[in-house]
Amino acid sequence: MIKFLKIFIFISQYSLISVAFFEVLKEIIRVFIGVIINMKVLSWLKEKTSSLFAWGDRNSASIYTGCFVALIMMSIMFVKDIKHTTKEVGHMVDKIELTRENNELAQASIEQFRIINDLLETSSLQRDQTEQAVETINQQTAILQKLVDYLKKIGHWPPKIAPPKPTDPDKWI
Repeated sequence: MIKFLKIFIFISQYSLISVAFFEVLKEIIRVFIGVIINMKVLSWLKEKTSSLFAWGDRNSASIYTGCFVALIMMSIMFVKDIKHTTKEVGHMVDKIELTRENNELAQASIEQFRIINDLLETSSLQRDQTEQAVETINQQTAILQKLVDYLKKIGHWPPKIAPPKPTDPDKWI
């Protein structure tokens, strides 16, 4: 066909036949070639599909069995996937609970550290106040000792007053 087309093109260059005629003839040949190719493709497809259908008819029991087994396997896989997803959701819920408990413990630890720091601060203040009290008592002791020494020096020590009378504890109320 292609040789034929080349011959027509060659003749159209040296002939008195109009170029338009050859162009139309060229288009007609192209259409026929396309139709021939399409017919060959369609016949090949028809042959292959008919052989496929024949094979399917010969092996229909195996095909149905395979489909049935595939459906059962897909069902089993679907059920296992659901069970696995359920377990994963359970693990996620456990993780969320553990994270929440961990956050609560962290908050409790922070609160305990704050309380311990407050107690340490209070203890430090009490120690300072105790040291001041001890210093004050030591100063008062020194002052009293100087007073006693002065009273001894002037001869008024021990004092000459009567000791206090004991009070009855039943009368305190």
